[in-house]
Amino acid sequence: GSCITVYISLFMFVGISSKYIQERFGFDKSVAGQLVAIPYFMAAALIPIVGVAVDKIGKLPFFLCSSTIAFLFANLYLAFLPDCDPHTKTCSYSWASILGLVFFGFGYSTYGSAIWPSVPYVVPEHTVGTAFGLITSLQNGGLAIGPLCTGLIHDNTTYKQGYFWVSIFLASSALLGLIFGIFIVISDYRNGAPLMKAKKGSTPENKEKEDEETAIIGRRKSSILAQLFVQKQIYSSSIFYFKK
Repeated sequence: GSCITVYISLFMFVGISSKYIQERFGFDKSVAGQLVAIPYFMAAALIPIVGVAVDKIGKLPFFLCSSTIAFLFANLYLAFLPDCDPHTKTCSYSWASILGLVFFGFGYSTYGSAIWPSVPYVVPEHTVGTAFGLITSLQNGGLAIGPLCTGLIHDNTTYKQGYFWVSIFLASSALLGLIFGIFIVISDYRNGAPLMKAKKGSTPENKEKEDEETAIIGRRKSSILAQLFVQKQIYSSSIFYFKK
């Protein structure tokens, strides 16, 4: 559930970001094309660094929640940032929109470095490949529905060039992702905190070298998977609501 909702809040914005900042903040097509690359440049630079931090520190739920908060802030910040004046063509806040793109870049770098390494800690070893495939399938399903929702909202609203409620929808998706992240934290602690303790040297491949506490954690992984499945069901209900 977290993976689907969070990536909707990111990639749906990325898909419309060039027209978004052109129409709302007065950038020409060339400058807009350069600015919307900011999240990708940040991801290219920061993902290796964040990946090392994840290996050293662990605490995967912390990284998941912090990145989701970044997406939530970015969408709300851009939603309420003033547009160019349609009469005078004055764009006082154009360059302030870059801050939103920076937060998207930070969230993208952090979330991607934390979500995928979490999978082996919450499923039995012999189902890791299946889990990755299922998550990817659900993620792509969400990313297929997302453009339909954003397009429908944009075409049926006019406030701030039709983008205000699009941003609110994406912020709501990020908020839902944050709720899923909190569920993951609670579930993790109830089952011995394997994700909080996950770091280099404590991977599933080295289970035979781990202490008795970690062995107990391993036997509880299937319970966490069941709770994550329940979260996915909750997300499915929310998608039905948005389609309505």
